[in-house]
Amino acid sequence: MNAKLTNFTGKISLAVLALVISSSGLALPAASQNLAWGTYVNTRFQYSIKYPVGILIPQGESANGDGQRFVSPDGQAVLTVWGAHNALEQSLAEVFQEAVAGLGGQVTYQVMKPDWFALSGHRQGNIFYQKTYLLGEVYKSFTLEYPAHQRHRFDPLTEAISRSFTGR
Repeated sequence: MNAKLTNFTGKISLAVLALVISSSGLALPAASQNLAWGTYVNTRFQYSIKYPVGILIPQGESANGDGQRFVSPDGQAVLTVWGAHNALEQSLAEVFQEAVAGLGGQVTYQVMKPDWFALSGHRQGNIFYQKTYLLGEVYKSFTLEYPAHQRHRFDPLTEAISRSFTGR
């Protein structure tokens, strides 16, 4: 096989591999691909989430087993993940409204789907992001908050963390 054809075939193979990975939902944003990722699994509420090792440090599962906090070494970024029974029988829309009111900041992004919502915005120099699922009678949520001046570092991580969050 001549060198040009081999090079062309190699490029096609790499392109096909990239397409398969990205369409499978396994692709991470470019800025987060070279990081080590850990996985926190919550057995009580049956969800999992990935976190960047060394960037967000696990603080230990809560006493009641509903979730965990992860904090950056400088203490400025915090990932909190938890599950909760829908004891008040609230709709997803009601929980969304409570989340918006409770964040106390300006929401700049929001999406509502039949079984989940996400929102993001700004508050006191920080960026926040929340994603919440209502699956059966259980809420599974995470929030990530970090300084706006660290956006270049945490925006791609937020995307990867959000994609990894499962509860099914």
